[in-house]
Amino acid sequence: CIRDSCNAELPHFQRFHDTYSPQGLAVVAINVIPEQDALVRDWSSEKGFTFPILVGGDSGRLIEDYQLVATPLSFLIDSNGQILARFDGYRSGQETEIEERIQEELGAGG
Repeated sequence: CIRDSCNAELPHFQRFHDTYSPQGLAVVAINVIPEQDALVRDWSSEKGFTFPILVGGDSGRLIEDYQLVATPLSFLIDSNGQILARFDGYRSGQETEIEERIQEELGAGG
């Protein structure tokens, strides 16, 4: 997802990764547009993202399994694999809501 919405959102996810990974948060991004796999690799390197961005998956299966209706699509998933929150698309300020949920879950030992 090399779009304005991803350019706006992913720097916040880098900050979440930097801030909360010592407390157990794992940030992982997945590209669901196979034609952009090479571009995504170059773009993420250029942006300096240090969390994993997975490419080369079965996009049809991902779209179906996660009911993808917009990109970016973000999930907060606990250590047991339970989806705690879903954020479709990106809107300015959404990172505050996501970070509050992260803090809530990490504070609760999630």
